[in-house]
Order: sequence, then C-alpha cells, then structure tokens
Amino acid sequence: ELDPNVEFFQKLGFEVRLVFPAHDPRRVVVEGFGMLLRLERVAGTPAPVTLVIPREDPGPPLRAPCGALVEFVSKTAAIPTPALKQELIFSSGDTEGSGWVVGRAGMRYRDLCPGFYGGQFIASHICIPEGGPVPDYVHFHKIHFQLIFVAKGWVKVVYEDQGDPFIMYPGDCVVQPPEMRHQVLESSAGLEVIEVGGPAEHETWRDTGMTLPNGLGPPGRRWNGQTFCRHQAQHGEWKPIGGNWEQMATGVHQATGGRADVRVLRPTAAACQLPVHADFTLVAVWSGTARATVAGQEARGA
Repeated sequence: ELDPNVEFFQKLGFEVRLVFPAHDPRRVVVEGFGMLLRLERVAGTPAPVTLVIPREDPGPPLRAPCGALVEFVSKTAAIPTPALKQELIFSSGDTEGSGWVVGRAGMRYRDLCPGFYGGQFIASHICIPEGGPVPDYVHFHKIHFQLIFVAKGWVKVVYEDQGDPFIMYPGDCVVQPPEMRHQVLESSAGLEVIEVGGPAEHETWRDTGMTLPNGLGPPGRRWNGQTFCRHQAQHGEWKPIGGNWEQMATGVHQATGGRADVRVLRPTAAACQLPVHADFTLVAVWSGTARATVAGQEARGA
C-alpha cells in the first residue's frame, strides 16, 4: 500500500513531488537528502532495498512498511586517519602517457603517489584537455585538508561566502577547507592543476540546497578549524630565505592551522641545496632541472 509508505518517508523528512494518477494513485515520488524515491504499487514481494541517510543524530535503523531498510550515518563522524607509509616516487609531467583516468565532472586524473602514503594523502595531476564550461555542481569534501595549485592554463571557480567567481592562473593556489561548498565553472583548453588532500579516499557530497555565488560571508570564517585562502602569484613577493633560495609565501600554512603548506621557491645560484623534512613532501618542478637525494630509499616511477 502506498499511503503508509508515503507517511513513513515523510516522517523521515522526505517531501512528496509527484502523485500519479490523481484519482487512484499507484505511483508517488518523494524527495529528500539528495535522493528521489519512486514508490509504486506492485504485485508480489518487492526486492530488498537499503537506504543510507546522513543526519546529526544517526539512531537505530528503521524498516519501512514495504520492507525497505533505512540506515542512518552521522554527518559529523570523525574522518579516519590511516597509518602513514612513506615512499619515494618520481613522476613526469606527461599528459599523454599511461595512468590517466576520467574522474568527477569529466576531468582527467593521474595519481602522483599511487600508494597514497598508506592512505593518508592523495596528490593528483588533473587535466582538462578541451576548454569551456565544466559539468560540475556545487559540492564539498569530507577531508582533513585540500589545496589546488594551477600549473598551466586557467580555471574559473566559485566558493562559498567568497563573492563572485574568479579565475585562477598559473602559480595561483587555494585552500579548500573541509566541507566548504565550491564549484568549477569553466577552464581553458589544456588546463593542468595539482590537487593535494587527505585522506586519500574521501567522500564528495553534492549540495542541492546551495546556489553559488552566495555573496560575501563574515571575514575569517572557519570551516572545521580552517579558513579559505587564495594566493595570486601576480601579487606575490619574493623574499630570500638563505641557502641561495628565494621564497614566495602563500598563506596556506596559516589557513590550514599548520596541516599543510605551499612554498613557491626559486634558486638564486646555479647550484644550491634545500633540505626537506615532513611526513609528506611533494616537489613539483615547473622550469629548469632538479635532483632529489633521499637516503636509503629507491625511487619508483608514477
């Protein structure tokens, strides 16, 4: 019977969107939690269905009159942190080689550290060969941190509480705090970006209830303890840091509360060394050549 099932899903927070036909309903469509459910009167025993719904207070599972099982998961559950497993990897910047897959919104992805450092981090080389509008939607990520660095081309993006959409150019980067809504709108042909985040496997949620842009929010707003950060290379300032190096600060370390940092470096002499000490370090060479030396480890390609 339709009526008790419609009532059941309405109590969960679903809303009726369609009834057919009006004089003797045998089909009802309800919507909620990013889902459309079509309820129909059918002969026989319906196939078992399990729905998973996020909410603040999960509570025990419920059984609908039709037999569907509804399970609840916490919207604020802690994000797991896998055990760190370090390795040394060398990867070329080839956009035509193997290892590329088509990911979300039709963008091409290549893993720069296929082992994901045990699952703690993911570093992706992302490419959009053909320019134009990107079939993206307003979404957010369940993550510890995430940042984007543009290597080639340009991309037009929009972020929650940050006003109008803006364009990122080579050398620009942003910190996308956990669960901050955003959307990729348009790109040049041959766009290439580096995306780093953690953990490696994380959930991406679509937000159907928000339209961007949504204006300017309060300055310094925090999302899960982090702030939005936009670094524009054209406004950056080079400062000497010793050892024949200059650095352009990006503000990433402060925005992420120390979880991550992005440093743009350039040498001031033909031969110089830069010691690096961190759980995870991604070194991307945009021009010239560099040699990496890591004691006791054998590099493998990616």
